[in-house]
Amino acid sequence: MKDIRLFTPGPTPVPERIRKAGAQMMIHHRSLEFENILQALRAKLKLLYGTKGEVVALCSSGTGGLEASMVSLFNKGDEVVVIEAGKFGQRLEQICKAYEFNVTTIHVPWGQAVTSDDVIAQITPRTRAICIQACESSTGAFHPIYEIGKKLKEFPNIIFMVDAITALGVHDLNMDRDGIDVLVGASQKAFMCPPGLATVGLSLKAIDCLKKDHAGYYFSLAKELAAQRKNTTAYTPAISLCVQLLEALKIMEEEGFANIFKRHLLMRNMTRSAFRALDLELFNTEADASNGITVVTAPGDLNVKGWLKTLKNEEGLWLAGGQDILEEKIFRMAHMGAIQPDDVVGAIYTVESSLSSVLPKASTHEGSKAAKKMWCESQ
Repeated sequence: MKDIRLFTPGPTPVPERIRKAGAQMMIHHRSLEFENILQALRAKLKLLYGTKGEVVALCSSGTGGLEASMVSLFNKGDEVVVIEAGKFGQRLEQICKAYEFNVTTIHVPWGQAVTSDDVIAQITPRTRAICIQACESSTGAFHPIYEIGKKLKEFPNIIFMVDAITALGVHDLNMDRDGIDVLVGASQKAFMCPPGLATVGLSLKAIDCLKKDHAGYYFSLAKELAAQRKNTTAYTPAISLCVQLLEALKIMEEEGFANIFKRHLLMRNMTRSAFRALDLELFNTEADASNGITVVTAPGDLNVKGWLKTLKNEEGLWLAGGQDILEEKIFRMAHMGAIQPDDVVGAIYTVESSLSSVLPKASTHEGSKAAKKMWCESQ
């Protein structure tokens, strides 16, 4: 098997330091040793999240973190506004409907971001929450979280819930500054860890709103928060993943959060410049594009599934295709977490080599040249 170069929107590459952290000898979760790990982990998460509230680590996927947040904060019949601009916006809508919330859905063309005015226009006196992705990873769009959060400060009774699973550690999100009440992340994206942990940030307002009763059993955030405030967990945690996430946050602190955000913006610009140089159409406008994923409209005569399979099997390069209505229409190249600018140049070079018979400019590697030029100019 070829060495894996993982440019998918999650999981992302796991650095050696984090792999080794997960290979340490197992400890018991009801121990002082684990209490110290959880205490340090939550403190570092609060710094990244930028909250005076709390961050809870859950043994689940990111979707579990979203469901836990909803079932712990909302009741049957509550009016919830959901932004659906892709596959994961649909998932938010489906979770709401599963619990019989009264859902108002804002449908946005896939690939585009919603406008803050469109969100505010849907608010009524009964609106309980606004639920949105920061980055809709199925399309590559980044929603105007900062603008929406600023405008929602005029509606203090509304919970602003953000799915930041592919945005945390990529974009500069700060709960207190940006007016975010619930911010959900997951371990396998920019956190550079294996899948299995969700991280849920709660503002002081959200904490006050947590339901004590009828909030589910395993997914009761009130119950889990009460335990984690004592540096333990309500149920058996993913011990090794907690150790790995703590190590990941140490790595992130060493680089510096501001430098991390700057690096991701650079890699976005490098990748977009490269595909433009190859005369490929980008799926998102400059204003709407995420810093962690570049989405490209596939050439009309390209068998996307077959091409991606060839890239993976022959070159060890893993990219992602489109989902649902975008299947065979786009391909997605993620550049988040441990990925560095030189990795981006190498991946673009491999893509060009595989498409030289389809794209005239690929044979002379105009894309990787453009990416490398932008990288050099940034230093």
